[in-house]
Amino acid sequence: MTYIKTTVFSLFHIIFTINISAQVCQKVNIDDNAVKQKILYSFIDRCNKNGSFIDEKGVVQLNIYKNKEGKDCWLLMPLIEDSYKDNPPEKYAEVGVDIVLIYEANNIGRELPTDENKRTKLNDCLEKVIGDYLYIRPTQKRRTFEYIDAAGKVRKTQKRIIKGGNGGSLIIVFNADGTYVTISPV
Repeated sequence: MTYIKTTVFSLFHIIFTINISAQVCQKVNIDDNAVKQKILYSFIDRCNKNGSFIDEKGVVQLNIYKNKEGKDCWLLMPLIEDSYKDNPPEKYAEVGVDIVLIYEANNIGRELPTDENKRTKLNDCLEKVIGDYLYIRPTQKRRTFEYIDAAGKVRKTQKRIIKGGNGGSLIIVFNADGTYVTISPV
């Protein structure tokens, strides 16, 4: 009898744990709107063709927000490494075989911070969803670079200096009449 109680308790615990973890990160349909689906498929196709996704690695980060004029907007960005773990989203979607991480964002498109108490569970859940679609960031800090700026001064930085380009990001501003405008951020 004790064995049966232990087995039933263990099964209940496993089922309860699975249900809790399933609720941590939520799989959603991004939109049933054909125009928005086309935008996503086109963005993913562009990421594959322009090299934003490398060696079958990459997911899309989608920041959803209303701009200062109150218009619905999307900020789409390609990700190839696991930087999402610093601020994991609560929602994700699957678009074909691709994964979209969905963030709520402020009126300029910056993702809102995730509740500190949820981060570990969200990361565990999203790791299972994402699998090997992203590169893992190195555990060591970046090394410091010295360079000479335009004025001839020696400067130090830990980031690469990229002149121009936006890393493949795209802003979509949706108008009330169903049309949209595409903006390439600088």
